[in-house]
This record gives sequence, C-alpha cells and structure tokens, in this order.
Amino acid sequence: METKSRLAAVFFWSLPGESSVIAVNVSQLLKLPPGTTREFEFSDPLSELSPEVELTAPVEGRARLLRTSRGILASTEYQTALRQECGRCLSPVVVQIQGLSDDEFQPKVDVGTGLVLPEQPESVELAIDERHVLDLTEVIRQDLLTRLPLRPLCERDCPGLCPGCGQDFREGSCSCGQEAQNTSPFADLAKLLQRNGSGEGSS
Repeated sequence: METKSRLAAVFFWSLPGESSVIAVNVSQLLKLPPGTTREFEFSDPLSELSPEVELTAPVEGRARLLRTSRGILASTEYQTALRQECGRCLSPVVVQIQGLSDDEFQPKVDVGTGLVLPEQPESVELAIDERHVLDLTEVIRQDLLTRLPLRPLCERDCPGLCPGCGQDFREGSCSCGQEAQNTSPFADLAKLLQRNGSGEGSS
C-alpha cells in the first residue's frame, strides 16, 4: 500500500560564492518501504541557470518522491518565465515555460551504516549524496533547456528587420527599398519548386 505524507525538510539555499539549489534530505524516506511517497512544493530563483538563461520569475513547482527498491523516483512539475530575443526583430520577449520530469535517484551510501553501496548511481545528477540529500537542481535545469523555443517571437506576425538597413518594420517602412524577408521555414523550398516547375514548362 502506498503511504503519502508531506515532506518538511526541503532546502532552498545559496552558499557564499555558490548557486542556489532545490534539495531535500531523504534519509527518513530511505528507511521506509518501497511504495511510500512524500510530496513538497518549491519556489526558487535558481541562479544556477545563469548565464544560460535569464529568468524573469522563480522556478515554482511540486515534487512527488516515491520510494523504490533501488532509491527514490522524483516526479517533478514546474513553471517559470525567461527573457529571450525575438527571432525576427531581436526585441526582448518573455517566454513562459512549463515542464515535468521523472527521474530515479540512487543513494551513494547506506542510510543505516553510512557505508558505500556496491551499486552506485548512473550519473552525478541522479545521486543522493553522503548526507542523504536529493538535489533536483540539475534535472530541472536540463529539462528546462530542452524546452526553450528555438525561435521565439514577440508577436506571431512580427515583420522583422530590414535585411539592408536594419529598420524595424513594426515601426514603419525604410528608404533602402528592400522588403521584409519571408521568415517561413518553407520559403526557400517553395522558391525551388517554383523554379523547377518553370523549367519543366519551358522544355
């Protein structure tokens, strides 16, 4: 039978010269039978993500920890917001990010004896350390980076910049005579097909 309860020993800290982290001591959970669960909520600015991304809101979410035969399965849901450049006009744009991940963490030492376990975690970020602390920071960081839009837009129909003089077409036309570039990913393919079609018709 699955046993549920709230987990109080959650840590959000930033040591001098170090980045903030989202971590929890799971020593008590490791002593309980498989199927036992704990849940907690978190909210942290996560300076660990700089300079890769510029967050404009804390990383907020909920984690559910399930005791397994090997360790602890952490199911995490989170949301945040970050600032990027528009892919067409280069103006700042705030992007909302929502994510979730399921990761199984394994202890490095036995919670009862403190001795190193023969079966070690698959990776550093999925390790429960010698103090029995489970750190979600790295798995959240990696998941967030995979969810970044490749080409965010300030507006869906943003006309972009003039390729000649750099004029922002949102503010008006320019005097150099060039038109806004077609930003569709299929624009070049359409031109190629049009050229091939014209060539076949003339032969």
